[in-house]
Amino acid sequence: MSSTTLTPGLQRLLALVIEADPPMGSAEIADRMCRSQSHTTDRLRILRNRGLIAPTSHGKAAVWAATDKALAIRAANADGVQRDAARQRDRAAAAAAAERWASSSMVCRIVPAGSAPPPVRPPAPFSVFSLAAMSA
Repeated sequence: MSSTTLTPGLQRLLALVIEADPPMGSAEIADRMCRSQSHTTDRLRILRNRGLIAPTSHGKAAVWAATDKALAIRAANADGVQRDAARQRDRAAAAAAAERWASSSMVCRIVPAGSAPPPVRPPAPFSVFSLAAMSA
């Protein structure tokens, strides 16, 4: 794995560290990521070893902040992120159109046999003989 290739989990973690204002400690990052603190600190170590984040002291606690290298990578990938967001919007619009089409009244819905009401029989057509029998 190269220094700029990150798994989706590491990408989310790095994005959280970049967006954090003020910088957060590992316990707060773990809470935000809904992960254990040991899992989070392992992942923070990976990002630190790649030079993407650096610990800084904040009183007695250490907090994590993004390095210039991480900010440069993020800026370089901004076009790709915008393309991905546009693709996601297109997929959402297509899914919404498909849902509207599926829920329209012109579509025949298939329902399980037990859940449908019994069919209503149309009235039998009148014939000359039945009219004669009614009038007699």
